Amino acid sequence: MDIQEQTSTTLVMESAFSDVYTLAIPISLISLYTGASFSLGSMFGHIFTSLVLAVVAGVGTGYLWSILLTKVPTLLKTRFSTPAFVFIVYGLVELLNFSGPIAVLFFSITLGNVTLLRPRLLSSFLPTHHIELTSVEKDFFSEMVFLLRTFFFVYVGMSIVLNNAYLIGLGAAITVLLFLVRIPVVLASADTKAPLFDMSFMSIMIPKGLGAAVLATLPAQRGLPSGSTIQTITFAVIIFTTIFCTVLFFLLEKRKLLGFYRLFFGFHRPLDAAAAAMPPTEPTSAAGRP
Repeated sequence: MDIQEQTSTTLVMESAFSDVYTLAIPISLISLYTGASFSLGSMFGHIFTSLVLAVVAGVGTGYLWSILLTKVPTLLKTRFSTPAFVFIVYGLVELLNFSGPIAVLFFSITLGNVTLLRPRLLSSFLPTHHIELTSVEKDFFSEMVFLLRTFFFVYVGMSIVLNNAYLIGLGAAITVLLFLVRIPVVLASADTKAPLFDMSFMSIMIPKGLGAAVLATLPAQRGLPSGSTIQTITFAVIIFTTIFCTVLFFLLEKRKLLGFYRLFFGFHRPLDAAAAAMPPTEPTSAAGRP
């Protein structure tokens, strides 16, 4: 897939940070509707503390684990020491009602960039070489991701009820609207020099995942009268965004949609990362008149 590293990093960060907003805000709104204590100050305070403290926990545990890897070299020879520590970090942060995914993300960022992020107080303890996962650990993480994705779609498929065509159609309409709204959002937030393929790729990457599925079940669990309706619409959006994203990615990879997205992102952009890396061609001087 020919996209720039900056584009990939942007999408990863977007996915990670959206966890705070997609969890804290809906839960606060549900608490308001059910009569629990609620205020805008407490809602924004919860979002802020969840983000900041999760970042602090992730960075701190990243430094701690890098020091342990330096002081205890046998940890580098074990197969699942780093994944096990990641699970511990996630569990402790979630136990404190903060964002576990954000903490794990910044744990990984700190661990992978420990040679660049070296506080003076810890410089004598931190390793001077780049830390990477072993091949066994990488295989373990990839297999875990595959299992979670498989069970997630099994759960969504078994939970959605197809007895109301109107709600399913409403979910499809919301999906189309999301893809259309995504275009100006990408145009306003992405780099002005980003290639056309990268801009188009960011425009289709909006599949909804596990967080939305979990939140969709909360209204029914809290006894809200429209809980089942919310769950059906949300699950329909999850399915349709996944299907649309898969189809659009296939067409985009075949360069079938670049003409459509060029209408929105402009004709001045390079086609892809390879074209953007090419030096600009010097205009040839016109031949002199006889």
